Amino acid sequence: MNKNLLIVGNGQFAAMAYEVAEHMGCFEKIDFLYDGMQEAVGDLKDMERLSVKYSYGISAVENVQERLDLTRKLEESCYRIPILVHPKSHISKGSSLFKGVIVQSMAVVQGGATLCNNVFVCAGTVVGSNCLVGDCCTLEFNSIVMPNTIIRMGTRISAGTVARGNYIAQNDPNARWTKEHIAQFGREPSFF
Repeated sequence: MNKNLLIVGNGQFAAMAYEVAEHMGCFEKIDFLYDGMQEAVGDLKDMERLSVKYSYGISAVENVQERLDLTRKLEESCYRIPILVHPKSHISKGSSLFKGVIVQSMAVVQGGATLCNNVFVCAGTVVGSNCLVGDCCTLEFNSIVMPNTIIRMGTRISAGTVARGNYIAQNDPNARWTKEHIAQFGREPSFF
């Protein structure tokens, strides 16, 4: 098995993934894959064929549904989905990070916190103890997730925001399903 990483995406999320992976120093080769991207080694249709050259693949796009779909396609094409953590961040031993998580520099994840699949944690963010951050969330720069907080799948926490309790981001199109659930069932969804 080689130590080559294929970043599937373009724009700021792909650039973030590249920066973190490069600073980790554990990949022999890092390349991009995305339709119409000049620097890419191919288009999305080439994903399966490239799995011979790249053992690792990670989805790095902003759109939540596309992020999930691309991760599924990477797994179906036999890529291993890594966890990318910048060496200048702090991840407590008692925390749990799942596949596809990307953590930028100077971020802190305290003990007991769980970051589910494909979560992006931007620079300077603090995730408090015993938090649950759902799949495909984006925690923007210098945001704070207070201890014992639940962040629902697909939520985007804006830069500088302090999230508490069962957090529902205002004006977040990715969290629309939470509002629909409340309207239909009269209560917030729960992971427990």
